[in-house]
Amino acid sequence: METAIIAIIGMHRSGTSLVSSWLQQCGLDIGEKLVSPNIGNINGHFEDLDFLSFHEGLFLKNSLSYLNASSDTIEIDEIDIHIANELINYKSKNNEKIAWKDPRTCLFLNNLWLKTTHDIKFLFIYRPFVQIINSLYSRHIKMLSQKNRYQLINNPTIQRIRNFIYIKANRKKILEDYCKMYLNYMNEVLKFYEENSTDKNFIATDIRTLIDDSHRLLNTIENNWSISLKRIDLRSMFNKNQFTTKDINLEVVDKLLLEKCENIDKKMLVLLENITIES
Repeated sequence: METAIIAIIGMHRSGTSLVSSWLQQCGLDIGEKLVSPNIGNINGHFEDLDFLSFHEGLFLKNSLSYLNASSDTIEIDEIDIHIANELINYKSKNNEKIAWKDPRTCLFLNNLWLKTTHDIKFLFIYRPFVQIINSLYSRHIKMLSQKNRYQLINNPTIQRIRNFIYIKANRKKILEDYCKMYLNYMNEVLKFYEENSTDKNFIATDIRTLIDDSHRLLNTIENNWSISLKRIDLRSMFNKNQFTTKDINLEVVDKLLLEKCENIDKKMLVLLENITIES
């Protein structure tokens, strides 16, 4: 029997870790070596280290990072495609249903994963743009505070002042970098949707709808992709305190850049309207 393969995709901080942990409980093999919990996600990222390392290696080869990469700047050759095929072959051994989660996959949809010999299904998780940027920015501040714990001067007052000065000086750049990253990721998803997607290889849902009624997605996966999974309610795994729906003030962001992000976000909502999720 051919192995069912699902790539769980979406922008960073869009809920893909939560969805991956849930689908693991539902019966998908998402890998054995996963990224450990950290300040960015205390429950774990549920990212397969082999896929993550592969993507990071492609960034390194192109002198890029997940923050500034786009398909226009990433060169993919036949060796890369061969490695992608072999990676899936290795993961598929003795497994009927596998999946991997890595938001970086978005940047390799059209130039790499579509060119493999495998029938990969793509599950896209949407979260509103402003909530994503807020979550990315909040994580940035948390990581900054943790980093300062290891400074030679371990004075809380000095650290708070240092953080305040850093944030005040760099808030605009931090937010704009995340907005540009959002554009790169979502443009690739839209390109895939418009040029290569069918109901046989692409399902999209927003994270809030999924949390409220996860059985609808399980029905759609079974009907569209013939993949049967255990019926576990996602709400039983959801901690609302770890998933804020707050927006963020983006007045400092360049108006043209912000407008581009808002337009992409609107297109993602249209995409969701055009994807049928079973009742």
